[in-house]
Amino acid sequence: MACAQQSPTEYLRNARKNLVTRMKNLPVIIENLYQKNVFNDYEIDTLKAEKTEFDKARCILDWVINKGEIASYELLRILDVTQKRTLPSDLRYWISCFPFRWEDTEASYSFGE
Repeated sequence: MACAQQSPTEYLRNARKNLVTRMKNLPVIIENLYQKNVFNDYEIDTLKAEKTEFDKARCILDWVINKGEIASYELLRILDVTQKRTLPSDLRYWISCFPFRWEDTEASYSFGE
């Protein structure tokens, strides 16, 4: 995969198929998204009710992408920081190609419900 200038939402959308089927340790991802206020209590409960890991991963990606650029950026940052626990080795290169803005690493965002 070549490194390219894409928005966070486009970057996730282009990798959606791989991420839905290959993300692992979803509780780590979900908890981080909750702590960053990307997901609310209702969304967490809905994710817990999903029966399969595939359905949980699909929901995570679809919801984050639908919430827009800031939420997508947060998920990409979470995947980057937790990559050894959440991504297979070949997707670690993919996440390293995203041009993160490191000055934003401490920013926290709030999302509508």
